[in-house]
Amino acid sequence: MNPDNRLYFTFPGGARRAVTLSFDDGTVHDRRLVEVFNRHGLKATFNLVPGRLGRDGVVSRDEVASLYAGHEIASHGWMHLNLDRLDPYRRLAEIRDGRAALEDLLGRPVRGFASPFGEHGDATVDAMREAGVAYARTAGAKTVHLPRKTTVVDLVGRRVVARDTDVFSFDADLHSTHLFYYGVDAAEYLR
Repeated sequence: MNPDNRLYFTFPGGARRAVTLSFDDGTVHDRRLVEVFNRHGLKATFNLVPGRLGRDGVVSRDEVASLYAGHEIASHGWMHLNLDRLDPYRRLAEIRDGRAALEDLLGRPVRGFASPFGEHGDATVDAMREAGVAYARTAGAKTVHLPRKTTVVDLVGRRVVARDTDVFSFDADLHSTHLFYYGVDAAEYLR
């Protein structure tokens, strides 16, 4: 426990800000993307669907470990099914089996999960926990709690999201991009 009872938000190396990149489905376009990222020292999370590996337009099982070496791999379900529409047994199997197949391919734990179609109802969240998922990403309505009251801007949308607040909400539609920045100088980044 820290002596001043404060919660500190930092990333590896003590960085106070970070950009996270995640890409879904393991398409063949990842080959070029990973090449560019590696050349520039960038890292990303790739959310893969093991039941679709090797199909037309999707990378093969044989290249997963080497292609994505140095990047995070997360599961995107066994077959990319709408989890909220499955019965409880099939929902759990879709999450658990996708994760297990990726762990077998990589020879290491897969901790993350990206919910197909952004579905994340209570039953799906419970199934993620039961399947051992450590964290999940999804689309849909989000609420973010900040460590202090401040101004929040969306640098991609070029707009002020909130002023003098320590909590804000937004809708992360599928395939939308948001890059939020917060701080007393946040509005200056829109100029």
